[in-house]
Amino acid sequence: MGDSLRPALKMQNLHVRDITRDASPASVKAYLEQLGGAGCKVVLPIDHNNSDKHIGHAFLNFNTFQESKKCLDKYRFSLKFKNQPAKLMYAPIDKHKAFGPKSYKFQIIVKVNLYCVYCQIFG
Repeated sequence: MGDSLRPALKMQNLHVRDITRDASPASVKAYLEQLGGAGCKVVLPIDHNNSDKHIGHAFLNFNTFQESKKCLDKYRFSLKFKNQPAKLMYAPIDKHKAFGPKSYKFQIIVKVNLYCVYCQIFG
């Protein structure tokens, strides 16, 4: 495993799902950054067909397990977007799946030029 990926595997991740799609990506990201605090990185996947919309889930990446547990305990049952409940849960990174022979999750992002990947997949 490369040294550049070690910090990513040490982070404790939370998964937020069932985020209402009516909320703008900027407002969702700002709200989640406020919940997570200074040590939190928010990852909000954007819909490829419409860059003004998100796909309804997000990830909160913390540096320590204690920070993620604190956030989970505080917001697990009270997280809402536009009065619609959202689910907050752990999303651990399984290093065997991330670096296994059939999983390209980190390999594509870190090790391979995206143009080459595009050419290999879509020919």
